Amino acid sequence: MSHAEDYYGPTLYLVMVIACGAITIAGYPAAVGYLLLIKLVYSVVVSMIIHRWRESSDVLVESEENRWMANLHGIPVKEVSNALKNLHFTSEDMMVRRYQTLLLPKFILISLLTFSTIQPLYQNVTKQGFGMADWFGVVLLGYLCFQLFYTFQSLMMAKTMRWEVNRYLLGEHTYYSAFTSHKKGYFMPFLDKVFR
Repeated sequence: MSHAEDYYGPTLYLVMVIACGAITIAGYPAAVGYLLLIKLVYSVVVSMIIHRWRESSDVLVESEENRWMANLHGIPVKEVSNALKNLHFTSEDMMVRRYQTLLLPKFILISLLTFSTIQPLYQNVTKQGFGMADWFGVVLLGYLCFQLFYTFQSLMMAKTMRWEVNRYLLGEHTYYSAFTSHKKGYFMPFLDKVFR
């Protein structure tokens, strides 16, 4: 992640939670479903799967250790956390299969949430006409369609291997990792696409 995303990340998540709450109150519960299913449950399940992969010798998991000091009632407390950085696989075929395994359930979940937004929006508009609350449904539908397109694009990138591959030699083993171009001269690990 870039420094701007590190700085504004918590604020953006707070705005997302407030927006999803407002959209749910307007009659579109798929907004809270997105937060719970994609941002919480899916992320935890993917982290558990990656942790299980870490136990095999087929995948190396690169993580980053973050340290900071917190002041708890006047007592300085050191905090340490580990964040997933990248995945390194023993073969390119395995890398493709594993990333597809991670992205396909996300695509299915977002498709279901998109359908569950279209249905009440269509019913509201046909029965009562286009009201103020339906704008929330349109915004949610637009966001879900964007996420659906982004996930489909990531899935196709994995399937067709449209990424930059780095090879790492570790002892007698060769490991492969995937990167995509993000900005001028900046490459991000393909793992970031799984969690976005």
